Amino acid sequence: MFTHRNKELAVIQQAPESRVTGTPKELDRPDQESIVVIGNGPVGFRFVESLVDYQLLGNFRVSIFGEEPRPAYDRVNLTKFLDDASPDSLQYKPRSWYEEHNILLHTNDPVVSIDRQQKTVRSKSGRSVSYDRLVLATGSRPFIPPIPGIDLPGVFAYRTIDDLASIRDYATGCRRAVVLGGGLLGLESAHALAKLKLNVFVVEMASVLMPRQLDNAGAELLKKMIESARIQILLQRQTEKITWIDEGLHVQFSGGESVVVDMVVVSAGIRPRDELARDCELPVGKRGGIVVDDHLQTADPGIYAIGECAEHKETVYGLVAPGFQMATTLVGRLRGTDAAFPGSNEATRLKLVGINVVFVGDYLDPSGVTIYTWAKHDCYAKLIVRSGRLVGMIGVGEVPQFERLKQAIDQRERLYWWNTNRFEASGKIWQKDAVNSVESWPLATVVCSCHGVTRGCLTAARERGCMTVEAIAADTKATTACGSCLPLVQQFAGQTPSETAQDSTALWVGGFSVSAMILLVCLVFAAPIDLPTSVQTAATLWQTLVTNVFWKQVTGYSLLALAVISLVISVRKRTAFLQRFRFTSLRVIHVALATAALAVLIAHTGFHRGSNLNFVLFSTFIAASLTGSVVGIVAGTESRLPKQLRVFRRPLTLLHILCLWPLPLLIGFHIVSVYWL
Repeated sequence: MFTHRNKELAVIQQAPESRVTGTPKELDRPDQESIVVIGNGPVGFRFVESLVDYQLLGNFRVSIFGEEPRPAYDRVNLTKFLDDASPDSLQYKPRSWYEEHNILLHTNDPVVSIDRQQKTVRSKSGRSVSYDRLVLATGSRPFIPPIPGIDLPGVFAYRTIDDLASIRDYATGCRRAVVLGGGLLGLESAHALAKLKLNVFVVEMASVLMPRQLDNAGAELLKKMIESARIQILLQRQTEKITWIDEGLHVQFSGGESVVVDMVVVSAGIRPRDELARDCELPVGKRGGIVVDDHLQTADPGIYAIGECAEHKETVYGLVAPGFQMATTLVGRLRGTDAAFPGSNEATRLKLVGINVVFVGDYLDPSGVTIYTWAKHDCYAKLIVRSGRLVGMIGVGEVPQFERLKQAIDQRERLYWWNTNRFEASGKIWQKDAVNSVESWPLATVVCSCHGVTRGCLTAARERGCMTVEAIAADTKATTACGSCLPLVQQFAGQTPSETAQDSTALWVGGFSVSAMILLVCLVFAAPIDLPTSVQTAATLWQTLVTNVFWKQVTGYSLLALAVISLVISVRKRTAFLQRFRFTSLRVIHVALATAALAVLIAHTGFHRGSNLNFVLFSTFIAASLTGSVVGIVAGTESRLPKQLRVFRRPLTLLHILCLWPLPLLIGFHIVSVYWL
C-alpha cells in the first residue's frame, strides 16, 4: 500500500494494539451457537445490528473482527470528516453499545486464516475463535494500478478515516492535486479535495466520466457541471508514471502530456476482499468476489458472505444498499424465514460535487430497448423501455418524479405514448395530480432502499410517536445511509411540500398566451375607433387615449419599455443578474409583459394600423406577438401534445425572436418621426 509521510519528515506511527470490547464470560453459554463476523464495516455492522433489532442475541454469541482501530463507522458520508468532524461522530454505535449487547468486538485485529475443518478463525494477534456460522463481510479494497511511483510520499488511497486524516494533514500548504479515476469514488475524492481549497484535476482513462453508469450525453453534462465547480477533467489519459521533481509530483500521461501537483489521490475503483476465501479454497468469481447463492451461502454450508466481498449471480455490488439488503436477508434466514436475496436494481441517487446522479434498474442493458430522453441546460434523463415496460433510467441533475420512477421500474410498469410524450416534453411521466404522495403508497412499498424501510414501517413509527424526520430516522434508520430517501421521509413527516403541490407555471403561460391571442384577433379584425372630427365634438375615453398628447406619450413609452424588458429576458442565459431567477418564472413574466404590451398597443392606436413606417411597426408587433402566443400555448400544453406537433416549437421560438428584436429600433424611429421629423 502507501507510505504516508510529511514532506519534510517521515513520521512512523505505531499502530494501536488490538482491543477487545465485550464480556466473554457472559457470552460463553453452551446452549448458544457461535457466530463470527469477519469485517466491521457498514455491512458487517448492519448484520450485527439486525440481530439486536430482532432480539436474536439470546440464540447466538457473536464475535466481530475489524482491522481498523475503531468500531464501525459511516463510510458513505466519509467526506464529512474533512469538515472537521471527529471519528466518533461518524461511528454507528460507541463501544458501550457492543458491551451492552454482549457482542465481542475485536478492533485492530483482522482475521488472517480460516480453518474450515476445525471451524475456527485465527486473528493477527493470535486469537483463535471457533464458530458454528461464519459471516464474511470483508468488503473491498481500493484498486491500486501498478504505476511506477505509486508508492511515493504524497500519494494516497481514499478509503478509510485514516486515509482521510493523512490526506487532510498532508494537504496543509498544498495547492494542486490529481485524482486518478473518474468514477464514483474519484469524483467523491475530487469533491473532498476541492473542499480543502485545492485546485483539482480528475484523470480518467475512458472517454467519459462514470463510464460504468452513464451514457455519453449524461456524462458530458456531468463533466460541464463539475468543471463549473472548478474541478478540471482530463479524459482519455492513461497515467504512465509518477516522479518527484523540485516543483512537486510530476504525473506523466501516455502521449507526452503531464501535470505537476503537490499530491495524488488514487480512486481507480475497488476490488472484493476475497483473500480469506481463496486461502481456504472457497469458490470465487472470475473477476473476484466470494460466490454465494440466493441464501448468501457459500460452497461451505456454515459460511456466508455479504456486501462488496460477495458475488451473487456473477454480480459484485459496490454500493451500500445491496449490502444492507444482504445483511437483512441473512438475518431473516437465521430467524427461520425463507428469506432470499433476489439481487438489487442498484437504485441510487448520489450527490457528487453537489450534483445529483441517479441510475436505476437495467440502465446499461441495450438489448431490445427503446430509449426516451429529456434534457435542459442543467438536467438530463433517459428512460429505458423494453416491450413497453419501464426497466431502467439514468439521470444527471434534478430528475423530476425520481422516486415514483424508481417505484415504476421496480414494478416494470407499462408506459403509454402519452407518458413518453410528456416525458420528452417536460421530464415528467405523470401529471402532477397523478403522482401519489408517500402517505398513499402501499404498505409494502420500499421508501428507504438502503435499510429496506417500507411505507408501513414509517406509519408504524409514527404510531409509536415519531413525528419528525429525526425521530423517524432514529426509529427506522431511514435517511441514515445514502440519504436519497430524505425528501420522501420529509414529505411523510409533513416537513416539506408534497411532490403533488400544484406547479402552475404551464397554466399561467398558457392562460396569458390565450389572452394575447384574443387581443391579437381584436387588433387585426376590429374596426378602428372613430376620431373626433372637430374640437367641438365630444371625445370618448377611447378617443382621448388615441388623440391626447400626454396619453399618447404614456402608452408609447410604455410600449418601448415593455419591448426592451422582454428582449432582456430573452437573453437570460447571458445576463448574470437574471440567472438568479428560475427560467420558468421569467417565462411567465415574459408572456405577461407581452400580453400587457398588446393591451397598451390597443390603447395607443385605437385599432388604427397606420401607414408607411407606422404600418411596418404595427405589422412587426403583430408578427412578434402572434409567434410568441403560439409558442406560449405550445409551452403551456406541451406535455399533452403529440411529438409530431412539439417539433415546431423550436422554429417558432426562433421566428418569434427574429420578429421581436427589430421592435425597439422601429419604435425608436417612430418616436423620432413624431417629435423631430
